[in-house]
Amino acid sequence: MPFHIVAPKTSSRSNHLSIYQSQDPSSESEKDIESTSLTRREVAILAIGGLAYGKVVSVAISKIKRGDAYPPEHESRVANVFKRTLVEAAAAKIDQDRPLRILEVGIGSSCRTIMRGLYDDAIAALSKSDFSAGIDLVGADIDAPSQDTIKDAKERLIGSSDFAGPMSLNVVSADLVEGLSFPDGYFDAITCSLVLCSVSDQPAAVREINRLLNRKGGTLGYVEHVAINLENESEKDQSFMEFQQRTLDPLQQLVAHNCHLHRDTDRLISELFGVQRGVGEILQSERFFVNDMWPVSCQCSGVVRLNA
Repeated sequence: MPFHIVAPKTSSRSNHLSIYQSQDPSSESEKDIESTSLTRREVAILAIGGLAYGKVVSVAISKIKRGDAYPPEHESRVANVFKRTLVEAAAAKIDQDRPLRILEVGIGSSCRTIMRGLYDDAIAALSKSDFSAGIDLVGADIDAPSQDTIKDAKERLIGSSDFAGPMSLNVVSADLVEGLSFPDGYFDAITCSLVLCSVSDQPAAVREINRLLNRKGGTLGYVEHVAINLENESEKDQSFMEFQQRTLDPLQQLVAHNCHLHRDTDRLISELFGVQRGVGEILQSERFFVNDMWPVSCQCSGVVRLNA
């Protein structure tokens, strides 16, 4: 059965490994499959990396079928970052009578972070802090989930805690790069996980996140995969991994919906949030490796608060 490379999407959601298999290519409409013209360089990269990526795709698919697509080393950090982000945002919120407004960019068609329970610790911490004004969670993604998926996610979110206040979940179909239809400073907290690697214009996406956050205590929590930084003491021996990132980056973009292997996401967030100028404050930051997620194994996490 022939395989087709799906042309990269301009999406706020990262599909790190994606293949398309067709029984009869001629039966697929142009809308479903966009032909991709490859340069000689890209063909060479495909030839060199094809076997390795074939193995990665096979392993990834088997993990997805088991429901454990991401290792605990990654998911535990997502849960920790989400918890810190929501607790800090709730504490900084001036109007304690209105619900905490949370935006998850790149929530995905399966509402994965909710269904995997990655908000559970955060909501439990809010319950213990006696915060009961309510939680309004908005998910944004180009590939919005179905109504049935949203219903299941809402039931999972509400049923997983003893939070005393009202809780809501709404999802909008939107492109972070093009901008969301919310006013400046609307959200108290924004979360994202493995999203900023695949947006078509990363600086524009980070600026939009910054625009949407409350200027007085709005908090961003993120977990993303990033480029190796050979100047970091803990990464200076990762020159081969850095070479792999640079070499396989064009291939990764082709087969994984524009996912980039070599972006300095944490540095860009720090710069655009004005950390050096004191506009933004880094509350926690970590760079780490999750070997089972190669080639996106070099990752970073952080919580940043606006203090303007």
